[in-house]
Amino acid sequence: MDERLDKLGIPAVSPWRKWAWRIGLAVTIVGGLVAAGIYMRSRAPSGPRFATTAITRGELVATVTATGTLRPRNTVEVGPEISGRVRDVNVDANDHVTAGQVLAEIDTTQIDAQVQTARANLASSSAGIRVARAALDDLRTTLRRTEQLHERQLASDAELDQARGAVARAEAEVSAAGARAGVARAELDRISNDLGRARVVSPIDGIVLARNVEPGQSVAATLSSPVFFLIAEDLRELELEVTIDEADIGSVREGMEATFRVDAHQDREFRAIIRRIHFASRTVLNVVTYPAELSVDNAEGLLRPGMTATATIVTERRADQVLVPNAALRFVPPIEQRFGGPRRVTPTGPTVWVLRNGQAEPLAVETRGTDGRNTSVTGEGVSEGVEVITGLAREDQSAPQAR
Repeated sequence: MDERLDKLGIPAVSPWRKWAWRIGLAVTIVGGLVAAGIYMRSRAPSGPRFATTAITRGELVATVTATGTLRPRNTVEVGPEISGRVRDVNVDANDHVTAGQVLAEIDTTQIDAQVQTARANLASSSAGIRVARAALDDLRTTLRRTEQLHERQLASDAELDQARGAVARAEAEVSAAGARAGVARAELDRISNDLGRARVVSPIDGIVLARNVEPGQSVAATLSSPVFFLIAEDLRELELEVTIDEADIGSVREGMEATFRVDAHQDREFRAIIRRIHFASRTVLNVVTYPAELSVDNAEGLLRPGMTATATIVTERRADQVLVPNAALRFVPPIEQRFGGPRRVTPTGPTVWVLRNGQAEPLAVETRGTDGRNTSVTGEGVSEGVEVITGLAREDQSAPQAR
């Protein structure tokens, strides 16, 4: 290249001048970029930017959430009252039963024998009464004759006293025989009652939820009666027992409406009504809750006992309310961004902040209830459509400042 430039009469460029030219060009470009950045930063607004949300108007529905389990309104555990071997089982799970229906029977072979023995003892005792009464009649006749002989002085006082004593002993024997007969009759009644209790019958109309017995099984009901069947009175009406947190119990009342969902039917929402709220509390891991019972209509039969449900209880419903986000009530702007400076702006009650000339200006409000997301408020300058500040919108996406 240098030889060609010499032939053309053009002086060659030294390498140092080439590198100096390149470095100068790079410095010029970098300087221009730095200057542009400084210029753009000087034009950008200084300080934090505010995130705002418009005040709306609508219905305020305050709710309380609680979890619980579905169960039948009336459940009865049915079992035998006597010991023995199970002879027959007549029903199974999911069977419908009626009051008085025989569900199972205990073998009565031994009881039948005991009944025969008790009847024989009763017959023997009754015969003993008749024998004692006959002996008493004879002794009374003897006493009358002895008294007549004594009046004629043909019988001594000792004979009269002996005759009277024999009558008294005979009367006592009649009483004893009657008592023995009473014991035998009571024993017969007891065994006969056991014979009747060998049949396990349903006390209510309902459906069998569980069966815990098989034919041939031996049971002992001496200490506690085993449970053969679990019967629910009516599954068309269920009960949802939920636990309500102590922080929410003050807003919940009997008769309030509620809705709930179960995992088996996630696309369905079921309705319920609070029937009873217990005064006794439950404490688990230092968390205090209060049980509440909700009446559930299960006419469709979609719900089953034992299902876990999440209920939403409506504690307050107000129409046509001015609603502001709860974030607007929690927000407090930086001191330098407050309208009027820190000395003039010192809100003490519920306050929302609005933008005026790039500064945050407070508006005092009165709260009238919340649904957890929005709060119903009233106050001067607070109306539908007014933009209230809910947080700081920084470029670094820092979290809003709250009270």
